[in-house]
Amino acid sequence: MPYIEKNVRKLHSDTIEHFSALHAGHITAGELNYLLTSLCHAVIERQGLNYSKANEIMGVLECVKMELYRTVISDYEDVKRKLNGNISELDKNDLPKLS
Repeated sequence: MPYIEKNVRKLHSDTIEHFSALHAGHITAGELNYLLTSLCHAVIERQGLNYSKANEIMGVLECVKMELYRTVISDYEDVKRKLNGNISELDKNDLPKLS
């Protein structure tokens, strides 16, 4: 869950702001991948690697993906669907009739 307490967010906000300014607000997909991978590596280097830690890190990455989709991308997809139309009848909000 990324909704951490505001005092804890403040600890990280300067780092995020610095990184964003360094890249003038533009970062490639490869650079973002590198950054996230490097953060995961740093955690492993400091805390060690075992099944539990690997599972924890993979779970965090999955939750990041899901939360980004839930809060940002899903809304974007809805706007595009309204602008460009459904792909097929299956895209309608009503469930298709089952055979």
